[in-house]
Amino acid sequence: MPRYLITRRCSGRRSPELSIPQPLIYSSASLAQYTSSISEITLCYGRSLWQTFKKAYKDDDEQDVHGRLMKQNYESIPQWWFYSILLSMIGMAILVCESFGSQIQLRYWEVLLACALVFLFLPLECVLEAIAGSTIFANQTYYRREVLGHVPVTKLITGVTWGLVGPSKTFYPNGMYSIVFIFALIGLVAPIPVWLLSHKYPEKKWIRLINFPLIFNAALVLPVGGMVGYWNWFIVGLLFNYFIYHKHREWWTRYNYLLSAGLDAGSAVFVLLLSVSLQFQNIYGANWWGLELSDHCPLANCPTVPGVIIEGCPIIQ
Repeated sequence: MPRYLITRRCSGRRSPELSIPQPLIYSSASLAQYTSSISEITLCYGRSLWQTFKKAYKDDDEQDVHGRLMKQNYESIPQWWFYSILLSMIGMAILVCESFGSQIQLRYWEVLLACALVFLFLPLECVLEAIAGSTIFANQTYYRREVLGHVPVTKLITGVTWGLVGPSKTFYPNGMYSIVFIFALIGLVAPIPVWLLSHKYPEKKWIRLINFPLIFNAALVLPVGGMVGYWNWFIVGLLFNYFIYHKHREWWTRYNYLLSAGLDAGSAVFVLLLSVSLQFQNIYGANWWGLELSDHCPLANCPTVPGVIIEGCPIIQ
């Protein structure tokens, strides 16, 4: 089997699709979002979540209408079915990783760690989905959709290079940007003042509406979405969730979420059609500044390593 050696070259030009600020902002906001979801839901919904979790494993009659109808008309699936599938899939994953060795580069303890993270964040994700219609994993899909919708297919290979080489040189304890790990602490602490203020001033209902997991979730798409997306969110959210909600409550109750699902589905289909029909032919639309993914800063492509001389760039001593 041939060996492949990836070398690092010094170049004065960086790929605009994977410039350093994009993965830094994305990684920082991701860490803050995960840890803030732990403290946010533990403080605000921990007690009710624990009570609901205990009731789920009790055979009592305290169920909602849907649960009672399902229980009357359908036989419950034995729990051991789910446990068997779960354990067998984990076992197969460990078997595959250990059998292929260095080809997969994933050890058994890493598989178990991944499963533990899922068990930890899945209840938190369900709570966020219930209270705000957003999840802590949905940003991954959005990020990939935005990248596939804007970056040429031939340049996506640079993402593989970033994933294989970048973290060890960038985010590890001795990396240049290891400071991003402080956002894990920021996210963990951020919901605490809001929770304290909501208890001190219970008459201020708006304090309880501050949700840091959603704030960090919105920051995730800043590198690929740009400010245009944020203004669209603000205008649409203000129109439907404030004006229409207060002026036309019946219409909002019946059609608002149907419209939201339709717009999401339409956007996904449009991105797919746009990629297949136009971008495969190297047609990316009109040439104007709003279509560019760069930050419109001429110094963004300049090297940050001291002593590198590039025409038009300042020299860092």
